[in-house]
Amino acid sequence: MPKSDTQMVATAGEHFVAFRLAQLGFVVAMPRLNSPAVDLMASSFDGSKMVTIQVKTASWAERTRGRGKDKRLDHVEFPLGHKAASRSDPNYFYAFVDLRGMNTHTTPTVYIVPSEHIKQYCGDWTSKYSMIRWHPKTEEVDQFKEEWGLIVDALR
Repeated sequence: MPKSDTQMVATAGEHFVAFRLAQLGFVVAMPRLNSPAVDLMASSFDGSKMVTIQVKTASWAERTRGRGKDKRLDHVEFPLGHKAASRSDPNYFYAFVDLRGMNTHTTPTVYIVPSEHIKQYCGDWTSKYSMIRWHPKTEEVDQFKEEWGLIVDALR
């Protein structure tokens, strides 16, 4: 597959998350205007509950350490903006999508993370650094891997 630009990667991640939420039986909407804070809105089928989701997508988020037989998966890495790193709301979630090369032979991996966790993880980085990233170690991120239940619980 040809190398994708940033916008195509972002679009693929947003549509994949919308697809998964629709599979789970939720109503999903994408804002028409380019909203800086919300990529998707999901609600229960009857509209009584709603969550907002910011999707952050990487064409390949897994990072390794070591060489040869000592090479191992170490962490995942996703860029965040300053506003994203400081948002905290129980009905606001992040969906970090690893497209794993964006080819037809792999399924994307999605990490569902509550905004409260991201704000706590980033702490005061927003005042210290120009580039903010979510880059947890593999053992830390596993609790969020494919954890669609966090959104399911918020919508039930």
